[in-house]
Amino acid sequence: MLEAITLAFIISYRIKVLEDIRAQQDELKRQAATDPLTQLYNRRYFMAEANSMAERATVLGQPLSVIALDIDHFKSVNDTYGHHAGDLVLKAVADNLQKFSRAKDLIARFGGEEFMILLPGADHSEAESCAERIREGVGNHAVQAGDDVSIRVTVSLGVAQVSSATESVEDAANRAD
Repeated sequence: MLEAITLAFIISYRIKVLEDIRAQQDELKRQAATDPLTQLYNRRYFMAEANSMAERATVLGQPLSVIALDIDHFKSVNDTYGHHAGDLVLKAVADNLQKFSRAKDLIARFGGEEFMILLPGADHSEAESCAERIREGVGNHAVQAGDDVSIRVTVSLGVAQVSSATESVEDAANRAD
């Protein structure tokens, strides 16, 4: 009986260790796929997932569009208010991207002040509407960067529908940019 109880404890302990390892692996995968500042996906993850979504759109005969976004005059935000304020602006823009995009859209920070959004099932017109919502939302939002420091930024956006038969998502993203 004592051997059975001991064996049960050993098995239970090993299961717990394996669950901890699995949780650590999941966290490492999440960290590898996301931008640490904005918590959006990063460029590497975006491109890998975008190719998969493009294949799916082609098979289903659905449109797929991409939006490229840059924060206007971002360097002057950092130069005027400091890099901490710049980080707050990046986080606020990321929050607005999530707020004004659809749940099924793939949003990523490509680097610096550049972001990309992939819109499955959206044609060029729908993507333009989404881009306009984002532009207005970001422009109407003031970022509080300290005592008496309120920063408003604008963004420039480009839209392209992926012609899945003849181009890659990367080519469409370059056109949108």
